[in-house]
Amino acid sequence: MDDEVKQPEQQGDSPVNWENIAKRALADLDNYKKQQEKLRGEMTQFMSLALLTRVLEIYEDLKRMLVAIQNTKLDPATIPAEVVSCQKGAMDGVVNILKKFTDVFKAEGLEPIEVKPGDKFDPATMEAISHEEHDEHKEDAVIEQFEAGLKYQDKILKPAKVRVGK
Repeated sequence: MDDEVKQPEQQGDSPVNWENIAKRALADLDNYKKQQEKLRGEMTQFMSLALLTRVLEIYEDLKRMLVAIQNTKLDPATIPAEVVSCQKGAMDGVVNILKKFTDVFKAEGLEPIEVKPGDKFDPATMEAISHEEHDEHKEDAVIEQFEAGLKYQDKILKPAKVRVGK
């Protein structure tokens, strides 16, 4: 086995410029470090967005719970005042939690994709969970938004889930 160190090929009789070789090696190392730092940053951003997308599901569950509480009308004549007060307190608490979620989404640069009934169905930003006959909304018009979507800059992270007329 040959233990001698191989020398870079020389052109003619010119000496090896070790300084240039060292500078190139340091530049390559610096470029590698920058590339790894960029990849690490992209991975961190991707993981943050994935987590926020999952948190959006909890946000949507809370919104549905709030609607259910709001739609349950308690008659103060037949229900104790403490229960009516508890319902109001629960609604106020959920509203505050939803606002905090919205503030976090906004701080992270996320925007909800909100769709209104009558809007034209856009497959780029929406996912149809059903196509239904509807008197008021015609073909390719949104009947109802079931879940809000989420976008980051111009990227759709989660499409809005909607019911669509046919």
